[in-house]
Order: sequence, then C-alpha cells, then structure tokens
Amino acid sequence: GDERRHEVKPYRHKAEITSSLTRLVVRRGELIRVPLKVRNLGDAVWYNYPSETHAVKVGAHLLNEVGECLSWDFARQELPVSVRPGSEIRVNLVTKTPRRSGDFTLKIDMVKEGVLWFGEGGSSTLNIALTVD
Repeated sequence: GDERRHEVKPYRHKAEITSSLTRLVVRRGELIRVPLKVRNLGDAVWYNYPSETHAVKVGAHLLNEVGECLSWDFARQELPVSVRPGSEIRVNLVTKTPRRSGDFTLKIDMVKEGVLWFGEGGSSTLNIALTVD
C-alpha cells in the first residue's frame, strides 16, 4: 500500500481569564468567591464532565507576599458547562481563605486534570491580591 505521512498536531491549551476583582480583603476561615470570565483561546473543547478523563477546571495556586508558592493546588472549581474553542463562560472560583493572616496572591489558572496547568504551557494566568486578617 501507499503510505502517507500523517502529522499529529498537539492541542493548544490557552485561556483568557478576567475578573472584576483585583483585590480581596477577608478574615481567616471565610469562604470567598472570585467571579471570573474565562475564554477558550485554544483549539480543543474543555470538557466539564466530572467522570471525564482530563476534564478542565479553573484552579488557583496560593503565593506568599514575595511570590513563592505555598499551595500549588489551593483551589479547584468545575466548569458549569463544556467550553468550545472561542467561547466564553462565567464561573465563580469558590474556596476558603488560608489558615493564617497575611498578604497573599491567588494565581488563577486553568487545569486539565492529570495533564497540565495551562500556565505551564504559556497560557496567561490572573493574579488577585488577597489580604487575610
């Protein structure tokens, strides 16, 4: 038979994450909600099915006042629907505050479970200042 070369192109995992918030001031132990708009700038559907392998979620890393990572998996939130390339959704990232007082940064990113955090592949992330009293 006649063989043809077939190149498999890797998916681009890119997101645009925005919020009306730039700073949160909260007490220890409080539940916080970060309203987000997330746009799929990649070329693959972000599946939200909890049982789906490699479902995409919005998540956050917790950084200290000098930018060092205190918790890589600080928060995770399922998407309300699957998101096609070019589409945008609104989602609230809901999490508890850190257990200690201080100034922190929530570094918000998208994560494809078991595969990668989008920011590691060059996608933009969103930083929100967090002060815990």
